[in-house]
Amino acid sequence: MVGFFVGQADPQTAQLFRDLGDDLDGQIERGTELLSEVCESEADWDAALEAASGAIQTAYDEYTETLEGMGVNPKPVC
Repeated sequence: MVGFFVGQADPQTAQLFRDLGDDLDGQIERGTELLSEVCESEADWDAALEAASGAIQTAYDEYTETLEGMGVNPKPVC
């Protein structure tokens, strides 16, 4: 994402995505802690993984669809 917005000469948006990436480790840690508190079985962990995978796929599909709608080929961007 950063590279895309740098390439589009949009440094403010590029910085926004840099800042989001800087907090990634903290987000992963908080998410893992929360899952440890609420997942009581292996089935709960599997359900959480399936839900997360579905959410990521949906976001990616929306992202690539949006890029295509802007006339951008998402393959080199993604």
